[in-house]
Amino acid sequence: MRAAILVAVALAVAPGAGRAEEALRPVVSEIVTSEAAHLRSFPGVVAARVETTLAFQTPGRMQIRRFSVGDRVARAQVLARLDQITLSEDVSAAQAAVNAAQAQAEFAAQSLARAEELRRREVASEAVREAAQAKADAARAALRAAQADLVRAVDAARYGTLRAPASGVVVAAYVEPGTMVAAGTPVLSLATEEGRDVLIDVPQEVLAVIAPESRFVITPRIEGGAPMAGTLRLIEPVAEGGTRARRLRIALEDAARAPR
Repeated sequence: MRAAILVAVALAVAPGAGRAEEALRPVVSEIVTSEAAHLRSFPGVVAARVETTLAFQTPGRMQIRRFSVGDRVARAQVLARLDQITLSEDVSAAQAAVNAAQAQAEFAAQSLARAEELRRREVASEAVREAAQAKADAARAALRAAQADLVRAVDAARYGTLRAPASGVVVAAYVEPGTMVAAGTPVLSLATEEGRDVLIDVPQEVLAVIAPESRFVITPRIEGGAPMAGTLRLIEPVAEGGTRARRLRIALEDAARAPR
């Protein structure tokens, strides 16, 4: 969630940078001290420091979505859920397949034991024993595959509920109830309460006079909005493609601490 603001950036002039040399002819002269600063203003937006896009880890039909854009949610709160009936049916079918495979594996193991005993008595040929061995091996492999399918079905049922990883505000909703979604399809975006940043774009030449942890004054573009203080947190390393401007991320502080 972002809001428009105006950022006044106090840029300190390097010592002696503004000192005027004495002119040859007596004219009006102005001496600028090293403590002087010039004020620049840049438009920007306030954004959550962390925005998380949430998705289901399993495919299915989204049954409900409990929140819309602008709603506030709490940590671990259920945001959306897939059709649980379909997921439960998948688990039941996978469990039935495991039961059938288990029975086949047990029967194949018994048949192998009989074939080995008959071979030991020289009643059956080696080919009969080898055939029983192959069937037993295939039955065990089928059982392992069925068990893996059951694990996936159980996981899918568990992942059919989407919960908020942190408290925050819903800033985007991508899928409506009743829609089939694939695993990893974005469903919601959540702006968490882990802090807010002010985002501004400044020309390259401005960076030369911005020191680490520079202080800023943020003025909201709303009537009666109180100025807020901010501290430079990050200068993004990649310049914007068109204007070659660099984006600054300014951590907001308590409004009461804003410099006057």
